[in-house]
Amino acid sequence: MLSRRPFAVLFASVAGLSVLATAYALGVRAGQRSLIAVPVPLSVDAPQQPRLDGLDLRLGQFEARLLRLETLGRRLVQLAQLPAQEFNFDAPPAAPTAAFEQRAQAVSRRIESQDVQLPVLETALVSRRMAAALRPDGRPVDRGVLSSLYGERADPLSGELAQHQGIDIAGGAGTAVVAAAAGVVSAAGWRDGYGTIVEITHGNGFVTRYAHAQRSLVVAGQTVRRGQPVALLGESGRTTGPHLHFEVLRDGRPVDPLALARR
Repeated sequence: MLSRRPFAVLFASVAGLSVLATAYALGVRAGQRSLIAVPVPLSVDAPQQPRLDGLDLRLGQFEARLLRLETLGRRLVQLAQLPAQEFNFDAPPAAPTAAFEQRAQAVSRRIESQDVQLPVLETALVSRRMAAALRPDGRPVDRGVLSSLYGERADPLSGELAQHQGIDIAGGAGTAVVAAAAGVVSAAGWRDGYGTIVEITHGNGFVTRYAHAQRSLVVAGQTVRRGQPVALLGESGRTTGPHLHFEVLRDGRPVDPLALARR
């Protein structure tokens, strides 16, 4: 997962570059007024020369840092597999031999470009991260044996063919059952056939169900994170032994939980 630290570095550097560009612009205008009032060549103005040399050195340092940050921006776009054409971290810098004012203006333009692009990039990355956190592709128990697959099977009690709308994981009674993804508990309690059940709504049309629990550890309306214990494995309801019946629904229709886990 991508952390938010790169953005803190990017925004702090952009802010620093903005201050430098503003300071330079003010200095240039002040210097121009001085030249008009006193037409002395700047190169022979000894008191100002060290200051200008310092600004030139500082601008060079910011140009190098901005180049590194733009490289980082391109790398983040690649890692997140975002459309490269929607981001431009390739603004050309001014030539090293260009006048100081031209270099400062080029830096200012590049800063303005990043002021627009960086918030968009952050929003895209956060949205991608949230979508991944809400996708129910996690394992609902740490220990257990897959005892029944999704699809048509012989009902273990009646022996008749029936559609099994989830998977069964056999395990020891009292084993922790955990949320397969972050979400909000939409139901927790008894349901005919399922026994004690926990149902979690994840967003993007996904809902997960954890059935035959010994007892629930959460209540309806509670927010849960991926991997948080929500129930204890048991054999309540219509069952032949302790196991977890795990269902995933997408837009109200059952889907194979293993198909999501394999993606």
